[in-house]
Amino acid sequence: MNRQETLRALRQILARLYPTVDDARRIVTDAGLDPSYIRFDEKAVTNWHNILAEAENRSLLATLVERARQEFPRNQELLQAIQALEGSPAEAPGVEPTEAVAGQGSGLEPVVLRLLADEARRGRLALFVGSDLPRTLTGLPSAPELARALAARYGLAGSPPTAAEDFFAVAQQAAGRFRNDLIQFLREALDSTGQEPAPIDRLIARLPLRLFITTRYDNLLERAFQEIPRPVDLVTDDFNASQRRADRATLVMLFGDLRQPRSLTLIEDDLYDLATAKRGVVALVEQAFSSYTVLFLGFQPDNPGFLTLWREVLRRLGRDAPRAYALVDGPLPDDVRSLWQGRNIDILDAAPLPALQALANEWT
Repeated sequence: MNRQETLRALRQILARLYPTVDDARRIVTDAGLDPSYIRFDEKAVTNWHNILAEAENRSLLATLVERARQEFPRNQELLQAIQALEGSPAEAPGVEPTEAVAGQGSGLEPVVLRLLADEARRGRLALFVGSDLPRTLTGLPSAPELARALAARYGLAGSPPTAAEDFFAVAQQAAGRFRNDLIQFLREALDSTGQEPAPIDRLIARLPLRLFITTRYDNLLERAFQEIPRPVDLVTDDFNASQRRADRATLVMLFGDLRQPRSLTLIEDDLYDLATAKRGVVALVEQAFSSYTVLFLGFQPDNPGFLTLWREVLRRLGRDAPRAYALVDGPLPDDVRSLWQGRNIDILDAAPLPALQALANEWT
């Protein structure tokens, strides 16, 4: 059993041993984790998916499972999972188990994999990379992680608690007086000086697609293209959008580039004004939505930036809106899944890195 499979098994075991939110909060606190950084859920499996992810991010996974072992010293299922976990090497950020990277166990159904690969061959597949990808994949903090850090920096409280993970809402409160400081905060938090592009960024840059869209502020994706090297037109504003060339790949940084402060979409007001402030860029993205099959990854189901943009697409295109797909790693409540499907987005239960590798293998 590889590490990823072991973590999935451990998640199921802990969900049975600690089925309630109160039980989970107690052991989280005992392990030294900050409960305010964890999105608790009434569904135990979802709850423990979030807890284990945060424990790994904080390098406290070993402490957490040790606390569980102390409380259930005779639970053979738990002991075997912990033993397997201790015997499996921790992967470097963004690296999945070898067999997953080889294309096995990607989580994608063969028919969906073939469909996406066929669309890529026809030049009709676009990839939309969100900012909710975890640090373990990108090497940089995710948008929810940035939101929590920003809220702590300015003493802001989310209401309800999940609002503390809404970057735009938190930034809106902070930027009223501290917009320049907010930009500096992001520059420091997302500083990738001396950092190589993560495996997932390198894989994305090598995918045989023509159009890539991202809401990330960092430049690691751009650097992954440069590293190959692969020519790519970077689009951050309307002028860039009008200058892109048909014989090159296009990387749209929809929310801007930290090196160009005027290009940034940072707060809720910026988000609502996006369609008018960046007409050319948004038109390019909406054109992609209307004429491409779009594969989303790195978006939480309630990501406000994504929802605002996609609602506008559905409003304009109505029944003509295309079918899109979203890679979601981890359990998703049925009502949320139905909500996405009602918006023409099929949920693919697959981790991003092995799924993208499987797509690359299928295309070749």
